[in-house]
Amino acid sequence: MSSILTKFKIQKTLVLILLLIFILFSPGLAFAANADTNNSTLTISTTSIPADGVTTATILITVKDSSGSIIPGDHVTVASTSDSGLSINGASRGTLSWTAAANSSGVATFTVSSTNAGTDTFTFTDSSDSPAVSLGSSSNNNLTLTFTTPSSGSVSCADTAPGSAPKLVSAISPSSSQITLTWTVATDPVSNYLISYGTKSGQYIYGNPNAGGQGTTSSTIGGLAKGTTYYFVVKAVNGCSSGSYSNELSAVAGASPTPTSSPTPSGEPEPTSTSQSANIQPSISTVQATPTEVPFLQTTNVPTPTPETADNGGVGKIVIFILVFVVVGGSIGGFVWWKVKGKKTGNPPGENFPPMQNYPPVQV
Repeated sequence: MSSILTKFKIQKTLVLILLLIFILFSPGLAFAANADTNNSTLTISTTSIPADGVTTATILITVKDSSGSIIPGDHVTVASTSDSGLSINGASRGTLSWTAAANSSGVATFTVSSTNAGTDTFTFTDSSDSPAVSLGSSSNNNLTLTFTTPSSGSVSCADTAPGSAPKLVSAISPSSSQITLTWTVATDPVSNYLISYGTKSGQYIYGNPNAGGQGTTSSTIGGLAKGTTYYFVVKAVNGCSSGSYSNELSAVAGASPTPTSSPTPSGEPEPTSTSQSANIQPSISTVQATPTEVPFLQTTNVPTPTPETADNGGVGKIVIFILVFVVVGGSIGGFVWWKVKGKKTGNPPGENFPPMQNYPPVQV
């Protein structure tokens, strides 16, 4: 009876050890991939800039999980209150939301400018999570930026726009989360290239405001969802002036489709009044399959987000959990085998000699 009780206590102890290990490791495994509202941080370079359409403020969003680990590659969406003169990451005036991927340090970068005086409020969500997670603590869940009326001596953009639009040649996916674009160079003057993309044709909600300097003909976009079709356009920028968008190309993340290009665009984008620009999004012409937009102003020193493939920091915890599980499980199996073997041999566990036999007494 005592041996049964001892065996039961040993088994109960092992079960408790397994439960303790599961409790210690399961929270990290369950939530490591999700952004955490309170651990993620919001910062802005300044709280007030002139509404001259040239001066920019930089917003940095650091995405972290519940354990405080950074989350590279997650897509962060910024949204603003109504402002027909607002530009985010070099997009057209009246753009009120934009999505950028966090770089290898878990930081998503946004630059904003406006041609309208007033105060804009910005909110942020991690759109890679389902449902999307609002970023920022209860006491710091948004950022405000005041655009002041520019003085008469304000600097205006005097840069000449590029002489032509680039042409996208190919869009190929080298991995499950990346797509590489190649294009022909635009006519000078060119300081850098801007890439816009989205999951619907003509609707470009993501972008990289600086995909490379003069002479750049390719760029790789990371942090993409495998199996999703993305639509891309590119245009040349010269300082604070931009040229026209290229043709549109699409590709599926994780696949290698044969790229097809649409006709090269011609001419400059048609000007649109400020009152109408709030609802403007780049669109594809039915004739040229080329997006048109209002020219925008952009500084030459805009910080560039570098999307990376997401690495949510949970892989190490999973490996540790598996190793611990294997070690503990192997110990339990060894213990059971040890007990069964001892029972079969009729000897105490660990002793491999035959059981004692009862022999008749020897007669002398």
